[in-house]
Amino acid sequence: FSWTAFMNDVWFLWNSKQTGFVNFITCNLTSVDTKIAVYQANTCPTAGTALACNDDSCGFQSQTTPFAVTAGTDYLIQIGTYPFPAGVGAAGGTGQFSINSANPPSNDDCTTPINLPGPGTYTADNTNGTTGTAGQTEALCTFFGFTNVVNDVWYTYTPTTNGTVTVTTCGVTVAS
Repeated sequence: FSWTAFMNDVWFLWNSKQTGFVNFITCNLTSVDTKIAVYQANTCPTAGTALACNDDSCGFQSQTTPFAVTAGTDYLIQIGTYPFPAGVGAAGGTGQFSINSANPPSNDDCTTPINLPGPGTYTADNTNGTTGTAGQTEALCTFFGFTNVVNDVWYTYTPTTNGTVTVTTCGVTVAS
Protein backbone atom coordinates (compact mmCIF):
# COMPACT_ATOMS: atom_id res chain seq x y z
CA PHE A 1 0.00 0.00 0.00
CA SER A 2 2.99 2.29 -0.62
CA TRP A 3 3.94 2.68 3.06
CA THR A 4 7.65 2.13 3.68
CA ALA A 5 7.62 3.31 7.30
CA PHE A 6 7.47 1.18 10.45
CA MET A 7 5.64 1.92 13.70
CA ASN A 8 6.38 0.48 17.16
CA ASP A 9 9.70 -0.91 15.89
CA VAL A 10 12.37 -2.70 17.88
CA TRP A 11 15.88 -3.64 16.73
CA PHE A 12 18.03 -6.75 17.08
CA LEU A 13 21.68 -7.32 16.16
CA TRP A 14 22.47 -10.79 14.79
CA ASN A 15 25.89 -12.16 13.84
CA SER A 16 25.55 -14.94 11.26
CA LYS A 17 27.34 -18.18 12.08
CA GLN A 18 26.84 -19.50 8.54
CA THR A 19 27.38 -18.55 4.94
CA GLY A 20 24.32 -19.29 2.83
CA PHE A 21 20.74 -18.10 2.76
CA VAL A 22 18.37 -17.29 5.63
CA ASN A 23 14.95 -15.78 6.11
CA PHE A 24 13.31 -14.08 9.08
CA ILE A 25 9.79 -15.11 10.08
CA THR A 26 7.07 -13.95 12.49
CA CYS A 27 4.38 -16.19 10.90
CA ASN A 28 2.38 -18.03 13.58
CA LEU A 29 4.78 -16.70 16.24
CA THR A 30 2.77 -13.61 17.22
CA SER A 31 -0.69 -12.13 16.81
CA VAL A 32 0.81 -8.70 16.02
CA ASP A 33 0.55 -7.23 12.49
CA THR A 34 4.32 -7.31 11.90
CA LYS A 35 6.69 -5.82 9.35
CA ILE A 36 10.36 -6.93 9.08
CA ALA A 37 13.46 -5.36 7.49
CA VAL A 38 17.02 -6.69 7.57
CA TYR A 39 20.21 -4.69 6.97
CA GLN A 40 23.89 -5.65 6.78
CA ALA A 41 25.30 -3.36 9.45
CA ASN A 42 25.99 -2.96 13.13
CA THR A 43 24.97 0.72 13.19
CA CYS A 44 21.78 2.49 12.13
CA PRO A 45 21.23 1.83 8.42
CA THR A 46 20.81 4.41 5.68
CA ALA A 47 17.74 4.58 3.46
CA GLY A 48 17.66 2.09 0.61
CA THR A 49 20.10 -0.42 2.12
CA ALA A 50 17.66 -3.15 3.23
CA LEU A 51 18.66 -6.67 2.17
CA ALA A 52 15.12 -7.93 2.72
CA CYS A 53 11.82 -6.46 3.82
CA ASN A 54 8.31 -7.86 4.17
CA ASP A 55 4.85 -6.99 5.40
CA ASP A 56 1.96 -9.49 5.48
CA SER A 57 3.54 -12.55 3.88
CA CYS A 58 1.37 -14.88 5.96
CA GLY A 59 -1.81 -13.11 6.98
CA PHE A 60 -0.75 -10.07 9.00
CA GLN A 61 2.63 -11.54 9.97
CA SER A 62 5.82 -11.35 7.93
CA GLN A 63 8.43 -13.55 6.28
CA THR A 64 11.36 -12.22 4.29
CA THR A 65 12.36 -13.90 1.08
CA PRO A 66 15.63 -15.83 1.47
CA PHE A 67 18.73 -13.67 1.15
CA ALA A 68 22.46 -14.34 1.27
CA VAL A 69 24.41 -14.00 4.52
CA THR A 70 28.10 -14.41 5.32
CA ALA A 71 29.51 -16.05 8.44
CA GLY A 72 30.89 -13.51 10.91
CA THR A 73 28.85 -10.62 9.48
CA ASP A 74 26.49 -8.48 11.57
CA TYR A 75 22.90 -7.92 10.49
CA LEU A 76 20.36 -5.51 11.98
CA ILE A 77 16.79 -6.76 12.20
CA GLN A 78 13.97 -4.23 12.45
CA ILE A 79 10.61 -5.60 13.57
CA GLY A 80 7.66 -3.27 13.86
CA THR A 81 4.08 -2.78 12.79
CA TYR A 82 2.40 -1.45 9.67
CA PRO A 83 1.97 2.37 9.84
CA PHE A 84 -1.57 2.70 8.46
CA PRO A 85 -3.52 4.81 9.06
CA ALA A 86 -0.77 7.42 8.83
CA GLY A 87 0.95 7.97 12.14
CA VAL A 88 -1.20 5.49 14.06
CA GLY A 89 -0.27 2.02 12.85
CA ALA A 90 -1.25 -1.43 13.99
CA ALA A 91 -1.11 -2.08 17.72
CA GLY A 92 2.21 -3.28 19.10
CA GLY A 93 2.53 -6.38 21.23
CA THR A 94 4.68 -9.37 22.05
CA GLY A 95 5.69 -12.43 20.14
CA GLN A 96 8.62 -14.29 18.71
CA PHE A 97 10.54 -14.39 15.45
CA SER A 98 12.57 -17.10 13.83
CA ILE A 99 15.79 -17.07 11.79
CA ASN A 100 15.83 -20.05 9.45
CA SER A 101 18.41 -21.51 7.13
CA ALA A 102 16.86 -21.13 3.70
CA ASN A 103 19.19 -22.41 1.02
CA PRO A 104 17.44 -22.10 -2.34
CA PRO A 105 16.40 -25.20 -4.30
CA SER A 106 18.58 -26.49 -7.13
CA ASN A 107 16.20 -25.03 -9.74
CA ASP A 108 16.24 -21.52 -8.25
CA ASP A 109 17.96 -20.07 -11.33
CA CYS A 110 16.89 -20.19 -14.98
CA THR A 111 20.29 -21.72 -15.82
CA THR A 112 19.57 -24.78 -13.62
CA PRO A 113 15.96 -25.82 -14.34
CA ILE A 114 14.52 -29.23 -13.48
CA ASN A 115 13.60 -31.18 -16.61
CA LEU A 116 10.07 -32.59 -16.58
CA PRO A 117 10.00 -35.91 -18.46
CA GLY A 118 6.43 -35.65 -19.74
CA PRO A 119 2.82 -34.93 -18.87
CA GLY A 120 1.81 -35.56 -15.27
CA THR A 121 1.62 -34.08 -11.80
CA TYR A 122 4.82 -32.83 -10.20
CA THR A 123 5.80 -31.58 -6.76
CA ALA A 124 7.00 -27.98 -6.70
CA ASP A 125 8.53 -26.15 -3.75
CA ASN A 126 9.49 -22.49 -3.97
CA THR A 127 9.61 -22.00 -0.19
CA ASN A 128 13.26 -20.96 -0.28
CA GLY A 129 13.28 -19.71 -3.85
CA THR A 130 14.90 -16.34 -4.37
CA THR A 131 13.58 -13.74 -6.79
CA GLY A 132 15.84 -13.72 -9.80
CA THR A 133 16.08 -11.08 -12.52
CA ALA A 134 15.18 -13.33 -15.48
CA GLY A 135 11.55 -13.31 -16.62
CA GLN A 136 10.54 -10.36 -14.44
CA THR A 137 9.21 -8.04 -17.15
CA GLU A 138 6.86 -10.28 -19.12
CA ALA A 139 3.73 -8.32 -20.08
CA LEU A 140 1.66 -11.55 -19.98
CA CYS A 141 2.45 -11.80 -16.26
CA THR A 142 0.99 -8.39 -15.36
CA PHE A 143 -1.18 -8.60 -12.23
CA PHE A 144 -2.23 -5.50 -10.28
CA GLY A 145 0.26 -3.55 -12.40
CA PHE A 146 3.26 -5.74 -11.53
CA THR A 147 5.09 -8.30 -13.66
CA ASN A 148 7.36 -9.73 -10.93
CA VAL A 149 7.44 -13.45 -10.25
CA VAL A 150 8.55 -13.73 -6.62
CA ASN A 151 10.40 -16.76 -5.18
CA ASP A 152 10.65 -18.20 -8.70
CA VAL A 153 11.83 -21.71 -9.54
CA TRP A 154 12.44 -23.05 -13.04
CA TYR A 155 11.45 -26.14 -15.08
CA THR A 156 11.87 -27.28 -18.68
CA TYR A 157 9.52 -29.48 -20.66
CA THR A 158 10.14 -30.84 -24.14
CA PRO A 159 6.97 -32.26 -25.71
CA THR A 160 7.23 -35.53 -27.61
CA THR A 161 4.10 -34.92 -29.72
CA ASN A 162 2.32 -31.96 -31.28
CA GLY A 163 -0.65 -30.49 -29.42
CA THR A 164 -1.67 -28.17 -26.62
CA VAL A 165 -0.18 -28.21 -23.14
CA THR A 166 -1.83 -26.69 -20.08
CA VAL A 167 0.28 -25.84 -17.04
CA THR A 168 -1.75 -25.17 -13.92
CA THR A 169 -1.54 -24.97 -10.14
CA CYS A 170 -5.34 -24.79 -9.83
CA GLY A 171 -6.70 -27.26 -7.29
CA VAL A 172 -3.23 -28.04 -5.96
CA THR A 173 -2.92 -28.42 -2.19
CA VAL A 174 -0.14 -26.30 -0.72
CA ALA A 175 1.42 -27.31 2.59
CA SER A 176 1.86 -24.49 5.11
